[in-house]
Amino acid sequence: MITGDIVGGGMGSKAKAIAALLAVTCVCSIIALILSVVNVKDVLLSPSTKYGLVFDAGSTHTSLYIYRWPADKENDTGIVSQVEACSVSGPGISSYADDPVGAGASLKPCLDRAMKIVPAEQQRETPTYLGATAGMRLLREENSTKAEQVLAEVSKAIGEYPVDFRGARILTGSEEGSFGWITVNYLLETLVKLSLALCSRVPTHRWILGSQGYTWQQDQPPGDRVPFSLIKVSGCQQMCGSQEAAAQCSVEVSFSFAEKWEHPQDTEVLGALDLGGASTQITFQPGVPVEDRNTSVFFQLYGTNYSLYSHSYLCYGQSQALKMLLAALHQASSSAQISHPCYPQGYQENITVAELYDSPCVRAPSSASPGLVLMVMGTGDPAACGTAVQRLFNFSCGAQGPCGFNGVYQPPVRGRFFAFAGFYYTFNFLNLTRQQSLSEVNTTVLSFCRRNWAELVQSFPRHLKYLHTYCSVAFYILTLLLDGYKFNEHTWSNIHFSRQAANTDIGWTLGFMLNLTNMFPAEALQRVKGHQPGLWAGAVSLLVLAIVAGLVAVFLHCSWKTK
Repeated sequence: MITGDIVGGGMGSKAKAIAALLAVTCVCSIIALILSVVNVKDVLLSPSTKYGLVFDAGSTHTSLYIYRWPADKENDTGIVSQVEACSVSGPGISSYADDPVGAGASLKPCLDRAMKIVPAEQQRETPTYLGATAGMRLLREENSTKAEQVLAEVSKAIGEYPVDFRGARILTGSEEGSFGWITVNYLLETLVKLSLALCSRVPTHRWILGSQGYTWQQDQPPGDRVPFSLIKVSGCQQMCGSQEAAAQCSVEVSFSFAEKWEHPQDTEVLGALDLGGASTQITFQPGVPVEDRNTSVFFQLYGTNYSLYSHSYLCYGQSQALKMLLAALHQASSSAQISHPCYPQGYQENITVAELYDSPCVRAPSSASPGLVLMVMGTGDPAACGTAVQRLFNFSCGAQGPCGFNGVYQPPVRGRFFAFAGFYYTFNFLNLTRQQSLSEVNTTVLSFCRRNWAELVQSFPRHLKYLHTYCSVAFYILTLLLDGYKFNEHTWSNIHFSRQAANTDIGWTLGFMLNLTNMFPAEALQRVKGHQPGLWAGAVSLLVLAIVAGLVAVFLHCSWKTK
């Protein structure tokens, strides 16, 4: 009997232990279930990233730009950023007129580079374009068949890669100018800008201010008062009492700031001045209606409409202008020796008639022999240089109203302008990109043009390739801006010469991609159910505890039963 009582008592203890474990299992499971369903909120997942590739096939070189943007949009236009730029080796694709296969092959190293950047799962949906500019426009005028063959070969080369290739085409001059305008104004935040919006107040001891490029974090003990000046960021402020007392205002809670894209208020857009190798473009928002439809451009970006004036002058890019100048000097000469007033005294070069007249922008005289070698000698005469450059233009407007040059309609320039590409490179060499006055610019150019070749070589030994051309181009830029585009001593200060804006190269490709995102449908943000981290961690912990208790109960039951 004693043994039986002992065994019975032992069994009762075992049963109680198992029952207790099962009870813990049930209680933990129920609490975990409750925690998993309470305070559940809808959460928007971060938008996926889209990629785009754009080839800029210019007259002298080609570059591939890789862009990305979030799949959701801001007022139907993507917030695009540049990932990388790849420079294609060799000359522009128009130089491959007699070797079109070579044009396609030249693009492949940069395409290989792009395939390493764009995620493999997104490559087939990555829109890819090639836009050719003035160099190909000239080739099309000279030989349309060869131009088509070059475009066909570059299209074939790009088509071999797993991308969504949408074609290679020659941009119009108006497109090149207006897309450059979009790039400038996007980078300078006159179309859309990122601001810090004051979202909420939260009773916490830590507050964080963060936006692109900087983060500020500070611990505050309970009850400490945070000065008003510390919570005033990018125009976001928490008003405490009257506005007069704002400077002394303080709060005892923290603030949460969120990034917000908004259209800048009372901000004037900038004009764009582009000087390429074969053409030059001017684009701006005039203060009067554009009277000529051929120069009128309309865009809708970030929910705002823009009506612009834009025109491109073919053959008035830097390289072709220098060629026209030399051709004019040759035709005014009665011999094979050409005196060039824009080249420094002491400089000399030889060029054949065929090399000089190899462009549609210059017509060779019928009496000229293609194989004849011309000797070009610099005379370093600034006055004669200015006169020779002036003769490249026709500044007469006639009765048709305001014009730029060559009879092309242009309303008066208005507002600030960004001058880039060739405008910047020449003025940067002459140290004239720091907003100097027009008189100081003229003085610097005249002083440079009076120096002889030996002096220049000694002063600039690393710039020999283009050193003899800087005087010509400087006079050309001044003539183009002042007499052609009608800037003057009062509006000159509105021109800012720069290669970049916001650490990004300025050109038409970014504007092209921004405008293109208007055509891509926005991707809806994915909505999922979310829990607060603390509640979710508690639910998981209780669930794990319930599983462990249940397993222990099963183990005890099985082991005791076998005994």
